[in-house]
Amino acid sequence: MITDIILDIILNVLQLIILVVGIISSLRLKVSEKGYIFRAFFTFGMISLALDDIYWIVYEVLRPEQRMPFAGNEVAASAMILLFASALTRILPKTERVSKGILVITLVFMLPVVALWTAWSGAFIENLVCGIPYMYFLYIILLGVRKYEIADIRKGIVIAVLCAFVIILNIASLVFREMAHILDTFNYTIVNMMTLYFLIRCIHLLKYDVSGRRSIVLSFILFFHTCNVMYMSGGFAYNLALFMNILSLPVMFLSVKKEYVHAVC
Repeated sequence: MITDIILDIILNVLQLIILVVGIISSLRLKVSEKGYIFRAFFTFGMISLALDDIYWIVYEVLRPEQRMPFAGNEVAASAMILLFASALTRILPKTERVSKGILVITLVFMLPVVALWTAWSGAFIENLVCGIPYMYFLYIILLGVRKYEIADIRKGIVIAVLCAFVIILNIASLVFREMAHILDTFNYTIVNMMTLYFLIRCIHLLKYDVSGRRSIVLSFILFFHTCNVMYMSGGFAYNLALFMNILSLPVMFLSVKKEYVHAVC
């Protein structure tokens, strides 16, 4: 337990350092006039995440054995998600920001996820309040996936099936507690393979894609995915997910920088 707490603090400090570097670098970027709003949302999103980290680190140092209640860090995390989502809308045409089909897909995925968060923590109001920004973020991400053709139909179906399977495994782990260890092993294997896949694709797009917009959408997918893996994990699995979440931050920044450099934003 103490080892996990120490590693958690170290990783959060590392994330905070990366965020500070990212914030300073983002402010120093030379952007086109149309890029100022994107940069503002993205930078303030990183600032909100940094505030979340600071609160988390202080709490872990002062009260390492107590579960963190709904507090300022949750507000900062929700603000971060809304700011990142708002940034992503800047690369979407106004005529393509509404889709009933994508809204349905978002709700079908996120409602069971929020229900699982509540089953694990028992905090219904907290998870409902924090779940709404994540629903909006996923909705905007899926709009970006459709607009920039991040995945073809075959890959989309495979990812959707894997996500559904992960949700089923988590529900089964709650119901059949005597099999929880085996189910969780399958679960963590799938989500970590998905994380690795998203990371590799992000690196590939950064290297070969001319525009940065597809990289931005995919890097936001990587960030969103690792956030969800963190929330469903504990112990070493949580810290692994946190480490991958930290890796997603420079990928996001490099994607945004590539878009700014090409002055398309």
